[in-house]
Amino acid sequence: MDTKAKRRSTKEAASEVKSRRTTRIDGDDASGKIKESDVQRMTPQQYETNADAIMESIRSGKFVYDISGAAR
Repeated sequence: MDTKAKRRSTKEAASEVKSRRTTRIDGDDASGKIKESDVQRMTPQQYETNADAIMESIRSGKFVYDISGAAR
């Protein structure tokens, strides 16, 4: 098997793997969506101001774990 054929078969196999993790964010309800990276960049004062919205986003499933997502 040459390198190109092996690389192609590896990519095909990877594309067939189903992820157990799913993230559902409705396009209509994107207003409550908050990214983990955005929270990380906040100052302590900004976090304190937005803490309720952040917690609501986590509870409602609209929080996007874009930094530690693979660790979950």
